[in-house]
Amino acid sequence: MASITLFLLFAVLSANQVSAQKNDSNIINLGSYLSPKTNSTSWVSPSGHFSFGFYPQDNGLAVGIRLMDEHEGTTVWTPNLNNLSASSDSVIQLTKDGQLLLRNEKQMEVAIANASEPAASASILDSGNFVLYSKNHSVIWQSFDYPTDTILGGQNLSEGQHLTSANGYFILQMQADGNLVAYLVKNETGENYGYWSSATYQSQAIQLTLDRTGFLCLLDDDENATKVLANSSNYLERNTSLIYRATMDFDGIFRLYVHTFETNTTSFNVQSVWQSNSNQCEVRGFCGFNSYCSMNDSEAICKCYPGFKPINGNQSMFLDCEQGHTDDCKTSADPKILWDIAPLQHVQWGLLPFLVISLEMEACGKSCQEDCNCGAALHEDGSCKMYKLPLRFGRINHDVSTTALFKLPPNPKKPEVLVDDKKNLIFTLAITLGSISFVSLVFAISIFFIYRHKVYSYTKLSATSENLGFAEDCLRTFAFDELVNSTGNFTEEIGRGSFGVVYKGTLQGNNRRVAVKKLDNDAVDEGEREF
Repeated sequence: MASITLFLLFAVLSANQVSAQKNDSNIINLGSYLSPKTNSTSWVSPSGHFSFGFYPQDNGLAVGIRLMDEHEGTTVWTPNLNNLSASSDSVIQLTKDGQLLLRNEKQMEVAIANASEPAASASILDSGNFVLYSKNHSVIWQSFDYPTDTILGGQNLSEGQHLTSANGYFILQMQADGNLVAYLVKNETGENYGYWSSATYQSQAIQLTLDRTGFLCLLDDDENATKVLANSSNYLERNTSLIYRATMDFDGIFRLYVHTFETNTTSFNVQSVWQSNSNQCEVRGFCGFNSYCSMNDSEAICKCYPGFKPINGNQSMFLDCEQGHTDDCKTSADPKILWDIAPLQHVQWGLLPFLVISLEMEACGKSCQEDCNCGAALHEDGSCKMYKLPLRFGRINHDVSTTALFKLPPNPKKPEVLVDDKKNLIFTLAITLGSISFVSLVFAISIFFIYRHKVYSYTKLSATSENLGFAEDCLRTFAFDELVNSTGNFTEEIGRGSFGVVYKGTLQGNNRRVAVKKLDNDAVDEGEREF
């Protein structure tokens, strides 16, 4: 412990000495200014790794300190400009009277630094610290004393100070009780919801410090390390330089990064070497109202609960959801008939329920159905916890054996076939289908044989008729004049029978001989003769 203490004391003193040391080769004199219109947008540190001035943000400009790389760079500090926005017409100036100001096109101005006395000069150091010097070259103001979302190597986060994520949702607070705590602060209640701490409560820790070698720890009044968070010292390869930064990121996780630069080149590499939370879903507020956090491999995603739909689109974080149905619970005579219950396993909520009772799962669901204040229930080991809407801080945790119960509108009922036994149903269907198939087969065979018999009979009759010479004229009618011509006006009698005389005749066309019987008049009921 003694060696760690001496090492840290040397590192802190060295950092403070470097911060206060004036570098004449990089001095910003009074009257100097930056203007996007003149393409003079930033003051750069001697190494070129840090710059102070204007930088692009969204569709406009912002003011701050950036850790430079071959891309857009990383913002490590921003001033409080009291909502005065920068534009292409803005100017940053170290005035003749020693004030560091931002002035916009309307000549409105705001102080970037509030020093105890007028500055004589300024500088952006290789540590990333922007400093104002007095006439006797002492530091009268430095950006390291006013961290925003990041601390750099040689910078501290003292008691009462905090880091705020760039989106304003989360803070990392160095508390007076010695605990370093991460909170969700942007919420509708105005309360701070903690989700991570250094577990150094009442440890006499007064500041968080990061040295230039990547050693991140908490120090007490005597600069003893009460807790080491990360010791990420890397072997420094030849022709390379390392810059460490610890940032409260927009997703609520506090991370330590190392930037590796190759000397005299633009090549660089950035990697995270430590983070406060290994599980993104532990961060309260990562998912919004009525949504829950679930890990998909190493990626956290937000999903709506059953019966809810997204309000702000399907996004990977800060997803808010609302009920996808109308709640008529308070106007219904029997609220439980309005709902079905949908379960979701391994759900964990961070807020307190409004009611806790001992019930089995089915009874827990019914109790929530009947209670209009119950938006969802959580059942675990015979305990039924009821929650009001909106639901917050939900996540899937496979280490807990909980079941969340959600109220959904009932689906329209479909016709049901009631059977005592599924096997009996299958057997009955098989017998029925088999019988129908057998009867159909017998009917088809019968039709086939009847058809064959009819065809055979017709063929035989046709053959017999042809042999008798009546293939073409088995049955036909004749006009009386045709019979007169065929019999020669009934001249050759060949016999007599009942009701008339039979005459010999010959058909016209084929000369076939026929017998024609001419009926007596008594056999004819009417005037037309019949044959």
